[in-house]
Amino acid sequence: MIPQEFITFFAASLAADGALIGLLFVAIAIEPERTFSEANPERELAANSAFSALVNAFIVSMLALIPRFEIGWGIVAVAGLALLNTIVQTADKLHRGQGMFNRSLFFTVGGLILYSLEIYYSIQIIRQPRNNLDSLYGLIFVLVAIYGVALTRAWTLLGADRRSFVRVLLDVVTGNRMARGPLLSRDQTKPTPPR
Repeated sequence: MIPQEFITFFAASLAADGALIGLLFVAIAIEPERTFSEANPERELAANSAFSALVNAFIVSMLALIPRFEIGWGIVAVAGLALLNTIVQTADKLHRGQGMFNRSLFFTVGGLILYSLEIYYSIQIIRQPRNNLDSLYGLIFVLVAIYGVALTRAWTLLGADRRSFVRVLLDVVTGNRMARGPLLSRDQTKPTPPR
């Protein structure tokens, strides 16, 4: 059972997550063939990863709001499904011969770690249902990190990660000197001037 002082956090998480899932659907629905095409497996993996993370956070937040409900086993099930989904999606891409990119590998490993931590903290809550504040805080911080992964993966779908701070930093660290140049719109063959 979640202590009363955490109810506001989980209610806000549930409301924000519902809006984010809706926005993710809109972003994908605008050009579904671009997201789920064989030509761009990384976009498909990003969409699956973002959706899985947002659904995970949504259900965890919903379970936490059920009065007098011991959430431990429910979160173990939800996190286990998210963990399994991450493994299956990654294995599917590798099986189809679609190599993993550095960015996808980073988020895949991050997802595996976060969902494993979610299971760990849930088991701690099951073992100590009345004295679980440390485990509950751990679970909340993992949930916040899962939101971070989901939002970053959703940002990847929009193509905005090409000029992000992390991408530029990774290019510097890995020595990738490939010039990105200004972004091209779909109907242009020449770069648009910077603003």
